[in-house]
Amino acid sequence: MKVTLLGQGYEPTSEFSVGKQLAKLFADKDFHTFTGISAFSSQIGVNDIASHIFRAKEHLQNITIITGVDQKATSKEALEALLELNILSYIFYVPPPFPTFHPKIYLFEGNVKIGTDYWLFKSHETRPF
Repeated sequence: MKVTLLGQGYEPTSEFSVGKQLAKLFADKDFHTFTGISAFSSQIGVNDIASHIFRAKEHLQNITIITGVDQKATSKEALEALLELNILSYIFYVPPPFPTFHPKIYLFEGNVKIGTDYWLFKSHETRPF
């Protein structure tokens, strides 16, 4: 298994931004399954990656996204954008006082990408455990 940790930079031109890496991996026809697990989702994050997901549907047999809604950080618009992708989507909620659901995992047939989907090309947040 290959594991890659990505630092999310502020500049959209970084070849190692999570968004660019996801776009590249969605285009890779050697993969047949994608599972994305993210603490939160934003409408801009979903929209940034939507065209790549639509194209990947030609070769990916399974596409699943699980997003958290803790702390009201995921907007209604982001959830509606996920529904428009017509993929298997789940909402994960952890009620207080339990810890916040906060993963950022992008799994392509055994390759794990850890990052964030909030402003995929512009945000600055990656923290391996």
